Amino acid sequence: MEYLVKAAQKAANAFANREAVALYEQALDVCRRARAAGQEGLAIARRLGDRLSEAAAFATMGFASAFGHDFNRAIDDCRTAIRIATDIDAKAVIANAYVTTAVVHSVTARLEESAEETEKAVDLSEAAHDISTLVMAKGLSGTLLNWQGNYREAWRRQEIAVARAREHRVMFPLFLNLWWYGLSLAGGGRYDESITILEEGLAVCEKSGEEIMRHRILNTLGWVYLECGDLDVAVEFNRRGAEAARKRGDAETIANSELNLGDAYLAKGDLALAQEFLDGVHGLVRRPTTSEWMKWRYSTDLFASLAELALARGDRDPARRFADECLEIASRTQAKRYLVKGWRLRGQIGLARGDTTEAEQSLRQALTIAQSIQNPPQLWSTRAALGELHRARGEREAARQLMHEKAVFAPIWEIGDLHGVGPRVGDPAIGYVPGYPFSAPYEDVKLKPK
Repeated sequence: MEYLVKAAQKAANAFANREAVALYEQALDVCRRARAAGQEGLAIARRLGDRLSEAAAFATMGFASAFGHDFNRAIDDCRTAIRIATDIDAKAVIANAYVTTAVVHSVTARLEESAEETEKAVDLSEAAHDISTLVMAKGLSGTLLNWQGNYREAWRRQEIAVARAREHRVMFPLFLNLWWYGLSLAGGGRYDESITILEEGLAVCEKSGEEIMRHRILNTLGWVYLECGDLDVAVEFNRRGAEAARKRGDAETIANSELNLGDAYLAKGDLALAQEFLDGVHGLVRRPTTSEWMKWRYSTDLFASLAELALARGDRDPARRFADECLEIASRTQAKRYLVKGWRLRGQIGLARGDTTEAEQSLRQALTIAQSIQNPPQLWSTRAALGELHRARGEREAARQLMHEKAVFAPIWEIGDLHGVGPRVGDPAIGYVPGYPFSAPYEDVKLKPK
């Protein structure tokens, strides 16, 4: 599979796009061949009457089918594996099968089932001392909590998962958990730590030749910088991620990187370019042949972005329709960050229509959820929108207070004891301010003439 991925990259670099697509399709065919190998193992296990190997073969086939996006078959195989393994108390096989079903249910928006299966996998893999499965299950449980806005518990679980993966050098779970952990850290506003973790993940992927996770981490780094407002760096990371995703032809990685590009250009005020990227993702979402793998998640993000773009254009009816689509999915999946976005957009649309009552109700709902999850950009944006509402009503003191809360929500600087020193310094400006032992004012620091 790794050879096929590299060969596809080489073909793409030579602009042989059809060849690249064909090679990536061969790479995906590895999943089907893994399933075929599991079927051969199953036949042998049954001839020998080896129940443990029979259960393991079903678990293997289920895993292969899941990552080949054949979700119904994956669930059926894993349930068979669990039934057989339960009869013989093969805890490691049961745990492995539960991780697969949990992954399938998480990517297809059946999140309550995924959470239940993940907890079972954690308990069983701990009992069986199966480190690889334990790391996967623990990390996935943290990701489910991250999606719900429960960042602290997500961090606790994923920190454990990353530590165990590093300790035991289980590589695929390490790639995955560094990515998951970086996402959760950024969700709760720990941006520096998130970037450090994601850069570690990127370095590990590059050293080992792991391309799929590398694409995802590039995209996520772009999203983190977008959250921080560094739009140029965000565009560069997402541009790289989008190029890699397009060569691979995977809908999820294409959608996420191009969504981020659309959001970045929207923030820059380039509505035409934002529309181009968002329309492309909308086409993926509407296409019947697009895999359901994580479509629910990037669709929620897409509808929020389309609503924001329509509102920026003054198109209030499409903006409301897209905001409602965002809220429908976010409510069903308890995706609290997107609930904040959806309710805030409803409030902003209501304000644009002159309906201040609806605007206030929606914005208060958004603020309540934003305060519960403490995602910095959602708090800032919601307080700013409420401030605009109060300003429109002429309630200047209330508007001023909300803008103040937005501005001072998080520190953006720290004290540094700065001195003008060095062989090129002519005047360090030390002592110019009475009682202040450092260089000040900085504009009085002078360099020696060359």
